[in-house]
Amino acid sequence: MKSIRVSSRCTGLLVLIVITAGCARDDTGSGTRDAQGRAAQAGFETSQTMPPLPQPQSPKVQAGATDEDVASSAVLRFVRNAAGSYFYAASEADRESIVGSNPDVRFEKALFKISPPGADAVPVHRFFRTDGSGHFLTASATERDAIGASPAHSHFQYEGVAFFAAPQSALGAVPVYRLSSNANGAYLYTSDSAERATAIHSGDWLDEGIAFHALPAGRRILTGAESAERQRLEQMAARLAKRQEERGGVQQ
Repeated sequence: MKSIRVSSRCTGLLVLIVITAGCARDDTGSGTRDAQGRAAQAGFETSQTMPPLPQPQSPKVQAGATDEDVASSAVLRFVRNAAGSYFYAASEADRESIVGSNPDVRFEKALFKISPPGADAVPVHRFFRTDGSGHFLTASATERDAIGASPAHSHFQYEGVAFFAAPQSALGAVPVYRLSSNANGAYLYTSDSAERATAIHSGDWLDEGIAFHALPAGRRILTGAESAERQRLEQMAARLAKRQEERGGVQQ
């Protein structure tokens, strides 16, 4: 396998192309984890396709909305435990499609709010990985095009714009981090500093930095103690990510 060094400081607009696939992994070459082998283990056929994405729409959450209403305006994360793969849905139809096509997945949590389309909104593109390892998201048109043009990523099936995220300058916007699995190449997206730090510390996930920014899904304002703890976890994650980078990027 070709060695890829992945920057741990991807920005909201990734303008980084390494080899031909940016921050995405190169799964080809001798000694690689065979995509078809992983697909077979996960119960997939490599020719599997997903229904087309519905058109992203503006979230409609009224004052006094319930937790269920808030979840309906957020990007939701689903996981298939057996395969260690993650899926991300941004509409009711999208969620039903994911669950219908993958009956063994389970809902994990609402990640962050969907932003309405607009001049400042950031389109987030989604790829479905036909090797069975879930979804890949990017807010970078450069990275999207590089993956689409790369034979090494023929198992990345482009689905279109999945949703819109908030610009980095938006009031209250938080970073959404991207991590890739050292085991099967799956991608984990989170805006939770504690989850990011735990994943990096486990050694099972490679930190790929900030994928884009978004508004938090929750409505509750953090207390002073919670804010301090969040800052501590962010600093811890930053230190761990730096150590990973110093050790030479992707571990083969």
